[in-house]
Amino acid sequence: MKRLKKLDVLTYHKDYYNSISVGLFIKFGSKNETEEDSGISHFIEHMLFRTNKKNRNSKIIVEELGGYVNAYTTKEYICIHGKILSNYQEILINTILDIVLYPCFSETDIKLEKQVVLNELWNYENNEEIQCQNKLMNTMLESHPLSRTILGTKNNIKNFEQNYLQLKHIDILKRNKVLSIAGNIDSDKINNILEQRINEFPDSDNSQIYSIEKINNYKQINLKRQNNRNVNTISHAFPGIEYSNKKIMLYNILTNILGYHSSSILNQKLREDKGLVYNVNCLSYSFEEGGIVLISCSTHKPENIAVITDILYREYDRILEKGISLESFNMMKEVLKTQILFNSENPSNIMFDRGKSFLLNISGYKDINYECSENLKSDIDLLKYSDLNKILTNIFSNEVSTISSVSV
Repeated sequence: MKRLKKLDVLTYHKDYYNSISVGLFIKFGSKNETEEDSGISHFIEHMLFRTNKKNRNSKIIVEELGGYVNAYTTKEYICIHGKILSNYQEILINTILDIVLYPCFSETDIKLEKQVVLNELWNYENNEEIQCQNKLMNTMLESHPLSRTILGTKNNIKNFEQNYLQLKHIDILKRNKVLSIAGNIDSDKINNILEQRINEFPDSDNSQIYSIEKINNYKQINLKRQNNRNVNTISHAFPGIEYSNKKIMLYNILTNILGYHSSSILNQKLREDKGLVYNVNCLSYSFEEGGIVLISCSTHKPENIAVITDILYREYDRILEKGISLESFNMMKEVLKTQILFNSENPSNIMFDRGKSFLLNISGYKDINYECSENLKSDIDLLKYSDLNKILTNIFSNEVSTISSVSV
């Protein structure tokens, strides 16, 4: 890692790659907003791709060379990223810097982008499965800043004003930033660009970010709702852990055992044995302040929801009583090794993994050495079966929170 005055730079170089992947990660997301400006991080991310003061055609040039530039916003950070053939790496890096540093925020662009984001919000609000999952998580988190939605509210979006957007953009650029680059890198060219352009960023200043307390209490919820969208879905959630916790890899192993593929425990019970669902998803959402383990699935018949619910509760009780088999634990350790090694073959995956992990200081994953597979395997082999079963007790001894929605 190279630490510049206003930016941390991560590079991962391999001669055999033909491309380069670049991501600029900025530590500001929806949890750092207020109720009054909820959604502004995501809206500013959209505005970055409107008219640019410095280079009106740079994104188009990247696309005409076969590359791409895109962005996304999370609860904890914004990422502007792209990929291109390594011959054109200077164009991509300069394009991402231009996009981030020089949006116009013209009144015309703001008006148009409000319509785009309102359409995105409409799609989000009319996806019953996503609505159930997010309502469950946000209700469990109650009034915690992590409960704020990334898209914000319709009223907030309509009321964002030019001057405030410009000021907030500068404020966001002052936050901690990581530039993650992976691929066939020309270090001299990259260093030259950064030396020339680093002072275009405003001075770093994190003093305005208020401290966010840990999640100490998760609100329990048990909600049944109806919909007219021909959707039948159910989500269950349990308290999880923060990503600084040393057990984070074990949590990911557990969620894979429960719902990673067709032979996972819940997919075996609900899909393979009963044919009730197409797939069961089990994910561990971890943040700086805490986390949530979310289990969700959908089915084509409303009456199946009650049957699925009964099976899930029986499985939770069985897992709590008997634990996970040693065979499943060892198998999933091999899966975890394979997933990380697969990632090491794709520079985009490495760029995303390293950028996010260093920005957020994610325990375990931040220290993954893609250069040495043997060290990686050794680290995973050190994970203990006894610790996994302690985690099981911590999760499934909690009362499950649930939300379901059936078509009428």
